[in-house]
Amino acid sequence: MTGPASEPAAADDLISLLSDAHCHVDTAQLIAVQRKYGIRSVISCANGDQWRQTSRWLADTVRDNESSNVSDSPSNRTSDIRLSFGIHPWDVNSYRFADALPYLEQTAIVGEIGLDGEWTDVPLAQQIAVCEAQLDYASRTHKPVVLHTKSREREVLDLIRHYPNRYMVHWYACERWQYDYLDLGCYMSIGPDLQTDESVRSLARRIPDDRLLIESDGLESLSWARGREYRVDEYVGALVDLLRALAVIRSGTGTADTALGGTADAAVRALAALTCRNLAAFLAPVAR
Repeated sequence: MTGPASEPAAADDLISLLSDAHCHVDTAQLIAVQRKYGIRSVISCANGDQWRQTSRWLADTVRDNESSNVSDSPSNRTSDIRLSFGIHPWDVNSYRFADALPYLEQTAIVGEIGLDGEWTDVPLAQQIAVCEAQLDYASRTHKPVVLHTKSREREVLDLIRHYPNRYMVHWYACERWQYDYLDLGCYMSIGPDLQTDESVRSLARRIPDDRLLIESDGLESLSWARGREYRVDEYVGALVDLLRALAVIRSGTGTADTALGGTADAAVRALAALTCRNLAAFLAPVAR
Protein backbone atom coordinates (compact mmCIF):
# COMPACT_ATOMS: atom_id res chain seq x y z
CA MET A 1 0.00 0.00 0.00
CA THR A 2 1.29 3.45 -0.86
CA GLY A 3 1.68 5.70 2.18
CA PRO A 4 1.12 9.42 2.58
CA ALA A 5 3.20 11.71 0.42
CA SER A 6 4.57 13.84 3.25
CA GLU A 7 4.58 14.23 6.99
CA PRO A 8 2.24 16.76 8.63
CA ALA A 9 3.79 19.91 10.08
CA ALA A 10 2.34 19.67 13.59
CA ALA A 11 3.64 18.53 16.96
CA ASP A 12 3.44 14.80 17.60
CA ASP A 13 1.62 15.28 20.90
CA LEU A 14 -1.13 17.22 19.09
CA ILE A 15 -1.42 14.75 16.21
CA SER A 16 -1.85 11.88 18.65
CA LEU A 17 -4.99 13.60 20.01
CA LEU A 18 -6.72 14.15 16.67
CA SER A 19 -10.18 12.82 15.85
CA ASP A 20 -12.53 12.92 12.87
CA ALA A 21 -16.13 12.30 13.87
CA HIS A 22 -17.43 11.88 10.32
CA CYS A 23 -15.64 11.24 7.05
CA HIS A 24 -16.16 9.62 3.67
CA VAL A 25 -13.21 7.74 2.22
CA ASP A 26 -12.49 6.99 -1.43
CA THR A 27 -8.86 5.93 -1.11
CA ALA A 28 -6.99 3.46 1.07
CA GLN A 29 -4.29 6.09 1.59
CA LEU A 30 -6.55 8.16 3.84
CA ILE A 31 -7.19 5.19 6.10
CA ALA A 32 -3.45 4.53 6.18
CA VAL A 33 -2.89 8.08 7.43
CA GLN A 34 -5.60 7.72 10.08
CA ARG A 35 -4.08 4.43 11.21
CA LYS A 36 -0.50 5.70 11.18
CA TYR A 37 -1.22 8.74 13.35
CA GLY A 38 -3.77 7.12 15.63
CA ILE A 39 -6.63 9.36 14.53
CA ARG A 40 -9.91 8.26 16.12
CA SER A 41 -12.43 8.40 13.29
CA VAL A 42 -15.81 7.28 11.99
CA ILE A 43 -15.94 6.38 8.30
CA SER A 44 -19.40 6.56 6.75
CA CYS A 45 -20.55 3.87 4.29
CA ALA A 46 -23.76 4.31 2.30
CA ASN A 47 -24.05 1.01 0.41
CA GLY A 48 -22.76 -2.52 0.39
CA ASP A 49 -19.99 -1.84 -2.11
CA GLN A 50 -18.60 0.95 0.07
CA TRP A 51 -18.83 -1.21 3.17
CA ARG A 52 -16.96 -4.11 1.58
CA GLN A 53 -14.28 -1.91 0.00
CA THR A 54 -13.65 0.12 3.15
CA SER A 55 -13.55 -3.04 5.27
CA ARG A 56 -10.87 -4.45 2.95
CA TRP A 57 -8.85 -1.25 3.20
CA LEU A 58 -9.05 -1.35 6.99
CA ALA A 59 -7.89 -4.96 7.02
CA ASP A 60 -5.01 -4.07 4.70
CA THR A 61 -3.80 -1.28 7.00
CA VAL A 62 -3.84 -3.65 9.96
CA ARG A 63 -1.68 -6.13 8.05
CA ASP A 64 0.66 -3.35 6.92
CA ASN A 65 1.10 -2.15 10.51
CA GLU A 66 1.76 -5.68 11.75
CA SER A 67 4.53 -6.11 9.19
CA SER A 68 6.18 -2.72 9.83
CA ASN A 69 7.78 -0.92 12.76
CA VAL A 70 4.64 0.70 14.16
CA SER A 71 6.57 1.98 17.17
CA ASP A 72 7.72 4.84 14.93
CA SER A 73 4.18 6.25 14.98
CA PRO A 74 3.80 9.45 17.02
CA SER A 75 0.54 8.18 18.47
CA ASN A 76 0.53 6.82 22.00
CA ARG A 77 -2.61 4.77 21.35
CA THR A 78 -3.85 2.46 18.62
CA SER A 79 -6.08 4.32 16.20
CA ASP A 80 -9.77 3.68 16.71
CA ILE A 81 -11.36 3.62 13.25
CA ARG A 82 -15.03 2.67 13.12
CA LEU A 83 -17.37 2.14 10.18
CA SER A 84 -20.89 3.51 10.25
CA PHE A 85 -23.60 2.44 7.84
CA GLY A 86 -26.87 3.98 6.72
CA ILE A 87 -28.94 4.85 3.67
CA HIS A 88 -28.16 8.49 2.87
CA PRO A 89 -31.20 10.63 1.95
CA TRP A 90 -29.74 11.14 -1.54
CA ASP A 91 -29.81 7.37 -2.11
CA VAL A 92 -33.32 6.56 -0.96
CA ASN A 93 -34.46 5.83 -4.53
CA SER A 94 -31.66 3.29 -4.99
CA TYR A 95 -31.76 1.29 -1.76
CA ARG A 96 -34.45 -0.16 0.46
CA PHE A 97 -34.24 -0.68 4.19
CA ALA A 98 -34.11 -4.43 3.55
CA ASP A 99 -30.97 -3.86 1.44
CA ALA A 100 -29.31 -2.01 4.31
CA LEU A 101 -30.25 -4.40 7.10
CA PRO A 102 -27.39 -6.92 6.65
CA TYR A 103 -24.88 -4.07 6.99
CA LEU A 104 -26.74 -2.30 9.78
CA GLU A 105 -26.50 -5.54 11.73
CA GLN A 106 -22.70 -5.52 11.34
CA THR A 107 -22.11 -1.93 12.44
CA ALA A 108 -22.27 -0.33 15.87
CA ILE A 109 -23.08 3.13 14.44
CA VAL A 110 -26.04 3.97 12.17
CA GLY A 111 -25.51 6.75 9.67
CA GLU A 112 -25.29 8.92 7.97
CA ILE A 113 -29.07 9.04 7.72
CA GLY A 114 -31.61 11.86 7.72
CA LEU A 115 -33.36 14.24 5.35
CA ASP A 116 -32.20 16.69 2.69
CA GLY A 117 -34.15 19.57 1.16
CA GLU A 118 -31.42 21.15 -0.94
CA TRP A 119 -29.15 18.70 -2.74
CA THR A 120 -31.60 15.99 -3.83
CA ASP A 121 -34.92 15.73 -5.63
CA VAL A 122 -35.97 12.55 -3.80
CA PRO A 123 -39.52 13.20 -2.51
CA LEU A 124 -39.61 14.07 1.17
CA ALA A 125 -42.16 11.34 1.96
CA GLN A 126 -39.77 8.69 0.63
CA GLN A 127 -36.89 10.14 2.60
CA ILE A 128 -38.93 10.16 5.80
CA ALA A 129 -40.03 6.53 5.38
CA VAL A 130 -36.48 5.23 4.97
CA CYS A 131 -35.06 7.52 7.64
CA GLU A 132 -37.73 6.53 10.14
CA ALA A 133 -37.14 2.83 9.52
CA GLN A 134 -33.45 3.32 10.32
CA LEU A 135 -34.19 5.48 13.37
CA ASP A 136 -36.50 2.78 14.67
CA TYR A 137 -33.86 0.11 14.08
CA ALA A 138 -31.16 2.15 15.83
CA SER A 139 -33.42 2.86 18.79
CA ARG A 140 -34.40 -0.80 19.18
CA THR A 141 -30.80 -2.02 18.90
CA HIS A 142 -29.31 0.78 21.04
CA LYS A 143 -26.91 2.05 18.38
CA PRO A 144 -25.85 5.72 18.15
CA VAL A 145 -26.85 7.63 15.02
CA VAL A 146 -25.13 10.13 12.71
CA LEU A 147 -27.65 12.61 11.27
CA HIS A 148 -27.82 14.55 7.98
CA THR A 149 -30.16 17.55 8.25
CA LYS A 150 -29.47 19.84 5.27
CA SER A 151 -32.43 22.23 4.82
CA ARG A 152 -34.67 19.77 6.71
CA GLU A 153 -33.51 20.67 10.19
CA ARG A 154 -36.99 21.03 11.69
CA GLU A 155 -38.29 17.80 10.14
CA VAL A 156 -35.33 15.77 11.40
CA LEU A 157 -35.75 17.32 14.85
CA ASP A 158 -39.41 16.29 14.88
CA LEU A 159 -38.48 12.73 13.88
CA ILE A 160 -35.78 12.10 16.45
CA ARG A 161 -38.03 13.27 19.28
CA HIS A 162 -39.97 10.05 18.69
CA TYR A 163 -36.85 7.86 18.87
CA PRO A 164 -34.82 8.55 22.02
CA ASN A 165 -31.19 7.72 21.33
CA ARG A 166 -27.68 9.15 21.20
CA TYR A 167 -27.29 11.41 18.16
CA MET A 168 -24.49 13.21 16.38
CA VAL A 169 -25.68 15.99 14.06
CA HIS A 170 -22.97 16.20 11.45
CA TRP A 171 -21.94 19.54 9.93
CA TYR A 172 -25.01 21.48 11.10
CA ALA A 173 -25.20 24.72 9.11
CA CYS A 174 -28.42 26.45 10.13
CA GLU A 175 -29.05 29.37 12.49
CA ARG A 176 -32.36 27.94 13.68
CA TRP A 177 -33.08 25.04 16.05
CA GLN A 178 -29.50 24.86 17.34
CA TYR A 179 -30.60 24.96 20.96
CA ASP A 180 -33.40 22.47 20.26
CA TYR A 181 -30.89 19.86 19.14
CA LEU A 182 -28.62 20.66 22.06
CA ASP A 183 -31.55 20.39 24.48
CA LEU A 184 -32.06 16.82 23.22
CA GLY A 185 -28.47 16.04 24.18
CA CYS A 186 -27.18 15.78 20.63
CA TYR A 187 -23.48 15.84 19.87
CA MET A 188 -22.66 18.42 17.19
CA SER A 189 -19.71 18.18 14.81
CA ILE A 190 -18.05 21.24 13.33
CA GLY A 191 -17.01 20.90 9.69
CA PRO A 192 -14.45 22.50 7.39
CA ASP A 193 -16.53 25.58 6.52
CA LEU A 194 -16.14 26.93 10.06
CA GLN A 195 -14.25 29.99 8.86
CA THR A 196 -16.69 30.87 6.07
CA ASP A 197 -20.20 30.05 7.35
CA GLU A 198 -21.55 32.29 10.12
CA SER A 199 -24.22 29.76 11.13
CA VAL A 200 -21.47 27.20 11.77
CA ARG A 201 -19.47 29.79 13.70
CA SER A 202 -22.46 30.65 15.89
CA LEU A 203 -23.02 26.97 16.64
CA ALA A 204 -19.33 26.53 17.45
CA ARG A 205 -19.68 29.15 20.18
CA ARG A 206 -22.77 27.50 21.69
CA ILE A 207 -21.96 23.79 21.84
CA PRO A 208 -21.29 22.64 25.41
CA ASP A 209 -17.80 21.26 25.98
CA ASP A 210 -19.09 17.72 26.44
CA ARG A 211 -20.99 17.67 23.10
CA LEU A 212 -18.38 19.21 20.80
CA LEU A 213 -16.89 17.21 17.90
CA ILE A 214 -14.92 18.01 14.75
CA GLU A 215 -15.09 16.39 11.32
CA SER A 216 -13.52 16.58 7.89
CA ASP A 217 -16.40 14.88 6.01
CA GLY A 218 -13.63 13.51 3.78
CA LEU A 219 -11.22 15.01 1.26
CA GLU A 220 -13.95 15.83 -1.27
CA SER A 221 -15.86 17.92 1.26
CA LEU A 222 -12.67 19.61 2.45
CA SER A 223 -11.96 20.55 -1.16
CA TRP A 224 -15.50 21.86 -1.67
CA ALA A 225 -15.51 23.91 1.54
CA ARG A 226 -12.06 25.40 1.05
CA GLY A 227 -12.33 26.02 -2.70
CA ARG A 228 -9.30 23.98 -3.72
CA GLU A 229 -8.30 20.36 -4.04
CA TYR A 230 -7.04 18.67 -0.86
CA ARG A 231 -4.57 15.81 -1.07
CA VAL A 232 -4.22 12.93 1.35
CA ASP A 233 -0.97 14.34 2.71
CA GLU A 234 -2.85 17.53 3.71
CA TYR A 235 -5.52 15.71 5.73
CA VAL A 236 -3.82 15.89 9.13
CA GLY A 237 -2.97 19.55 8.63
CA ALA A 238 -6.61 20.29 7.75
CA LEU A 239 -7.77 18.79 11.06
CA VAL A 240 -5.17 20.81 12.95
CA ASP A 241 -6.22 24.00 11.14
CA LEU A 242 -9.85 23.30 12.03
CA LEU A 243 -8.95 22.89 15.70
CA ARG A 244 -6.96 26.13 15.71
CA ALA A 245 -9.83 28.07 14.14
CA LEU A 246 -12.28 26.49 16.57
CA ALA A 247 -10.11 27.40 19.55
CA VAL A 248 -10.06 31.04 18.44
CA ILE A 249 -13.83 31.18 17.94
CA ARG A 250 -14.62 29.56 21.27
CA SER A 251 -12.18 31.83 23.11
CA GLY A 252 -14.07 34.94 22.01
CA THR A 253 -10.82 36.91 22.12
CA GLY A 254 -9.56 36.68 18.56
CA THR A 255 -6.74 34.34 19.62
CA ALA A 256 -6.59 30.77 20.87
CA ASP A 257 -4.72 31.75 24.03
CA THR A 258 -7.69 31.67 26.37
CA ALA A 259 -9.85 29.11 24.55
CA LEU A 260 -9.28 26.53 27.26
CA GLY A 261 -6.65 28.30 29.31
CA GLY A 262 -2.93 28.72 28.83
CA THR A 263 -0.99 29.37 25.64
CA ALA A 264 -2.40 29.02 22.14
CA ASP A 265 -0.67 25.68 21.56
CA ALA A 266 -1.85 24.35 24.90
CA ALA A 267 -5.40 25.49 24.16
CA VAL A 268 -5.44 23.72 20.81
CA ARG A 269 -4.08 20.52 22.37
CA ALA A 270 -6.71 20.71 25.09
CA LEU A 271 -9.43 21.15 22.47
CA ALA A 272 -8.07 18.19 20.49
CA ALA A 273 -8.13 16.04 23.63
CA LEU A 274 -11.65 17.21 24.46
CA THR A 275 -13.10 16.40 21.03
CA CYS A 276 -11.31 13.05 20.97
CA ARG A 277 -12.79 12.11 24.37
CA ASN A 278 -16.21 13.24 23.23
CA LEU A 279 -16.03 11.03 20.15
CA ALA A 280 -15.13 8.07 22.36
CA ALA A 281 -18.16 8.88 24.52
CA PHE A 282 -20.42 9.10 21.47
CA LEU A 283 -19.19 5.72 20.25
CA ALA A 284 -19.67 3.98 23.60
CA PRO A 285 -22.53 1.46 23.81
CA VAL A 286 -25.89 3.14 24.34
CA ALA A 287 -27.43 2.25 27.69
CA ARG A 288 -30.33 -0.17 27.44
